[in-house]
Amino acid sequence: MTKFAKYLLYAGMGLAALVVFALSGQIGKFVGRTVGETTVENYQEGKQEAFLEKGQAMAAAEARKQLPMRIDEITTLQSVLSAGKALIYNYRMSLKKSDLDTNKFIAEMKKTLVHNVCQQKQMKSILNLGGVYKYVYMGADGLIIGEITIALADCSS
Repeated sequence: MTKFAKYLLYAGMGLAALVVFALSGQIGKFVGRTVGETTVENYQEGKQEAFLEKGQAMAAAEARKQLPMRIDEITTLQSVLSAGKALIYNYRMSLKKSDLDTNKFIAEMKKTLVHNVCQQKQMKSILNLGGVYKYVYMGADGLIIGEITIALADCSS
């Protein structure tokens, strides 16, 4: 191999190394930027989730101060709890589970609750943040009549 050929070979290898180095730097910047953005997004989502969970816990604590609360002649709100993003309302009914057509009762209650929750600005804003509302109905016999969970998707149905 001539000196000139060796020079061209080394120059070509050097140029290839520079191109690879430049590309790897760009790839590194891209990956770093992407990972950084994802990390920032995850951090912000984590802060939002923590904010939501704290808000739900505070709402449950405030509601508990007024309990038990008679809702109507057969329904009493016994407790309000928070679990993560969920606010859970536990109702006790003066009827036994066997006294009700549970499927019909739950279907009617869900329709009413979805309407009420989705129309209330504060509750809807909690749903927009990823929160949920859960309603648990227990009969006079201690048996669970049914549970209803309301999320943002329920507002568009």
